[in-house]
Amino acid sequence: ARPQESAGGCLAARPVDPVAFDSSLYAWYKSLIHLRLAQPALTRGVLKFVYSDRENNVLAYKRILNGDQVLVLVNNNRAPQNVFLPERHKTWRNLMNHKMYSFKQKFETTLAPKSVMILKKVDHA
Repeated sequence: ARPQESAGGCLAARPVDPVAFDSSLYAWYKSLIHLRLAQPALTRGVLKFVYSDRENNVLAYKRILNGDQVLVLVNNNRAPQNVFLPERHKTWRNLMNHKMYSFKQKFETTLAPKSVMILKKVDHA
């Protein structure tokens, strides 16, 4: 790269930023967009914050619309984080991987570092 003259008259060489398509990041965003379109509660539901831990960078909130409840858990920490919520409902389905979660007394899970879980309440007959 050829040095460029800055406004102050100094020469500074700036390396060229590599530009590449990240297919896994693209697929992640595409799946989030699909999920958002498929779950109206995520865009139009009432927003209720249910957990916040600023020190550990963890946040949980619910979106509720017409009886549907979606719980979003965010771990913005570089380490796994345990989350305990006073949820009385015992069965949730992960909307990203369709895994089912059942909790006996309280909602308790470990979030992977820098991760998001999007769970939907499952009604049983």
